[in-house]
Amino acid sequence: DPFARAVSATEPLTLQTDAALPARQGLPALPIVWTARVSRDPHGRLQGVALVFRNPAEVSLTPEEMLKANRAESLAAVASGIANEFNELLTTILGGISLAKDKRDSSALNESEQACLAAKSLTKQLLAFVTGGTGAQAVISPIELLSAPVKLAGAGSDAAITIEVADGTDGVRVDRSQMAQVFQNLILNALQAMPAPPHRARVHLRASSVRLTGDQIPPLPAGP
Repeated sequence: DPFARAVSATEPLTLQTDAALPARQGLPALPIVWTARVSRDPHGRLQGVALVFRNPAEVSLTPEEMLKANRAESLAAVASGIANEFNELLTTILGGISLAKDKRDSSALNESEQACLAAKSLTKQLLAFVTGGTGAQAVISPIELLSAPVKLAGAGSDAAITIEVADGTDGVRVDRSQMAQVFQNLILNALQAMPAPPHRARVHLRASSVRLTGDQIPPLPAGP
């Protein structure tokens, strides 16, 4: 019984290979790989067990390799958009320098400086995405938390990505880089699920403070 095994296990179950789906309509039994996780409320009471299983013939990667592959896929999507945005910034930078160099006209250098600062910010965000979180937490506003992943995910895309933060919304204590990766992946997944052109993709993120009741979202406690 996979549920009993999950409940009694002292450590999270690894992938198990000792089970099969029963034979049906003349077909042989189908071997499966599976794992299970227990869900408990804040008081430790059992709420249920999540069981996940796959046909091993469809699993060509280990769980660790799958995580790396998913991360690489997200990074490739980000890098493609970043490359386009960097090209635009470099065009602005070079245009200002060329104008100052060839015509002694420094009027565009301010735009070049702003483009350099934007490129620096973009590089910083990309490095944070690649290296992952540091484990350090800080209280930041929702708009500050969402702006970086929206910029990265939307780079090189004509999608309309908007953020709405209700007045009085509280800050959140998080590892900024880790949470940015979460929203980065969510936005990319949403964009990939949108209809193809000529439809313009639209993604809207909305943040507000809420008050949870008991057991509304285990294991979060009741309160703000």
